[in-house]
Amino acid sequence: MARALSKRSLGYRRLALSLRSPTSQDRASSSIPRFAFAFPVIVIDSPLFECSRKQDGELELIEVLNSEFLFSAHIPDYIGCSVKVITKEYLPDFAQWTKELANTIRGELKDEEANAFNAKLGCAE
Repeated sequence: MARALSKRSLGYRRLALSLRSPTSQDRASSSIPRFAFAFPVIVIDSPLFECSRKQDGELELIEVLNSEFLFSAHIPDYIGCSVKVITKEYLPDFAQWTKELANTIRGELKDEEANAFNAKLGCAE
């Protein structure tokens, strides 16, 4: 049940927007800049349900393998991300999807990555 990766997918857009520069701790431990990917996930070992309201006002409960919620806070600056909630059974598919997504984004940032490495190593472009 793998998802297709494209620039239009919601997961791709959220991840691309959430990429951050290395922290000061990262900079001190390495002379080469790092591109890091994070996929916040909660894995549960029980059924997972989504609840919504139908047109007639009645509640509808549907069992799903994965879902997500949007988290935001001001700590002290605004931060927001999508947190996936998945079942233990869905974990292998999720791991494969995140690996493919990270590789796709890294491929699209290939030029920027090369420029960062070359700048850090003092090489010409």
